[in-house]
Order: sequence, then C-alpha cells, then structure tokens
Amino acid sequence: MKKKNEFNPAVLIARTETITAQVLGSLLRSKGFQTAGRTGCLDGMLAQIAAHRPEYLIVDSGIIETADESALRLIRQVPTVVVCIEPEHGTDFGTLLDAGLDAYLSDLDEIEELIGCLRTPIHRDSPYFGPVLRQTFRQIGIRNLVADRQSAA
Repeated sequence: MKKKNEFNPAVLIARTETITAQVLGSLLRSKGFQTAGRTGCLDGMLAQIAAHRPEYLIVDSGIIETADESALRLIRQVPTVVVCIEPEHGTDFGTLLDAGLDAYLSDLDEIEELIGCLRTPIHRDSPYFGPVLRQTFRQIGIRNLVADRQSAA
C-alpha cells in the first residue's frame, strides 16, 4: 500500500527497442518509480494509458508520429510526456508538440537528470509548471520544444 507522502509515480514506457525499455524500466524502479506498463506499439500504449492513467509517459518519437487525432487526445491526458528522439529518425516536431510534448530526451545518458526532473512535484496545472520545468530541462540539456516554439514566435 502506498503511504501518503511516498514517492511512487506511475511511468508508462513505450519504446520499440525492448532491451532499452527494460533497462529504462529497471532504472526508474530503482529510483522509486512504479512501471505502469511497457509496450512497443501505439495500440498497446493507448490501451495502457486508458487502463493505468500514468503520471508520466516516456515514448519513442516514431510511436507518437503514427498517432491520429483521437490517439493524441488520449496521450494529452498524461500529465508529463517525454519523447525519446531516435537520432537516425527524421522527427516531425509539429506532431510531437500536438501530442502534448513536455520535453525530449535525445540520449539515455541523460536519464539520471531526467529522473531528477520527474521527481519535481510540479504539474501541468500549476502556474509554475512552464517556467520551472523549462528551466530545469535547459539546465540538464534536455530541450523543451514548447519553449523553443514560443521564443521563435
């Protein structure tokens, strides 16, 4: 049973590369996260979002880019979405922004910094979410595309 102030948020991992997903899941569990599920496809991810309502979604860019509008609506219900960018994969950042992207992770070496950010108890509905999370992600080298898009406007 989860204690009142116990840190144990649910993370759904949607990665096409099974070994990477397993390693990421193990790392997150060792840091106090619970794995809400692990899948390698869009349909599996959507089913697990609906079933488990995770606080975090870590997903491959290729999976997000295959989502239609109804899938994007479901993805947007996850409070924090982090997309893993595959270097060899041409990424449509417009689609990622439409999906409700909060940040992207381009290198799994950044996972310790990512875990620190995920522990920050600031949620999208907080008035401090944008500035604090954007600053935190900038400090650790994980770019926030929403901030980039706003500064370009």
